[in-house]
Amino acid sequence: MRRAKTSVKTGVDMKEVDGKFYIIEINDNPNIDAGVEDVILKDKLYTTIIDVFLNRIKADR
Repeated sequence: MRRAKTSVKTGVDMKEVDGKFYIIEINDNPNIDAGVEDVILKDKLYTTIIDVFLNRIKADR
């Protein structure tokens, strides 16, 4: 019998006020806002995420 693998992914929305960070929301289904989270890595962010999923699928075979 094969055990189910679980991997919980969460996202945290934070705001900075006067140099202090505050957690606004914890998401159990996080998203990536184009032009915000991808501003530094651009398309590399998406290819990295896809590579992680692809490697997990290959590992399960």
